[in-house]
Amino acid sequence: MSEQSAEASATTTAYLLKLATVYGVALAGLYLLAYWGAFNINILPYMSLTDIFKVTAYPLVVSLGSLIIGALVGEALHPQEMFPEGGGKDTPVGKFLNRFKALLGVLYYASIVLIAYFGRTPLKWVVVGMLCGIAAAQFTAETPALRRLFPSRRARTFMVTMMVALLGAAFGHGQLHAERAKEGNGPMKVDGKRSNLPLQESPEKPAVLLGFVGDRYFIYERATGSVIVVKQQDEAPVVLAEIPPEPATSKSQSTSSPHGNTPATGASGSSAQPSPKPAL
Repeated sequence: MSEQSAEASATTTAYLLKLATVYGVALAGLYLLAYWGAFNINILPYMSLTDIFKVTAYPLVVSLGSLIIGALVGEALHPQEMFPEGGGKDTPVGKFLNRFKALLGVLYYASIVLIAYFGRTPLKWVVVGMLCGIAAAQFTAETPALRRLFPSRRARTFMVTMMVALLGAAFGHGQLHAERAKEGNGPMKVDGKRSNLPLQESPEKPAVLLGFVGDRYFIYERATGSVIVVKQQDEAPVVLAEIPPEPATSKSQSTSSPHGNTPATGASGSSAQPSPKPAL
């Protein structure tokens, strides 16, 4: 009996590892699709399977780590006894909502489509992923495969919701990081002069490093909107530097004029102030 139990446990572990690998590839693939797709680049020919995990591990952990931790803490502190599944369905509010369950379902899925279509921020995909995860959990929580892996329905619902939600979050953060790179807020810039690269750059619009994939640097020229691909060579290193933060300027120090921003001064060049009244 113990041998059969050990064999079943080994089979379950192997199945979970395969599932985790497939899910990890899907998660990384969505991030890469969103990030590199913003620059119209198919990055997959430059990558191996191991590169997919190496390139996406750091940004995904940094971006999604807080979401995962928050969800785990919220699930651990969830008062299951106070809010049991299906509780309240016999109350007046529950009966009223169940009467319009079909209509509420249509409105729920319509809201997902509207957010995905009209949302302006890349983080809309985090919301879309969460809403889709909640819906997917309702349809898949009772499937035999999931019931064998997670006997607890609460665990099944949580796992399905989070797995689908993280897919949307990965895609959203990929788009967000691409937008930041286009705005010059990437982590590193390329020093074209020291790297002996004919880059079109300026202090206002530096050339930004998009990533190092395989043995190639992908450099974004903000001045032209072009992506330069440079192969790594020992005799021709690519010099990188941190992008300094933009200096904060006080709006009170300057005002807008047709000829540009000029200091708010009087005719003599000093600050314009009302002249004191003569003493009587």
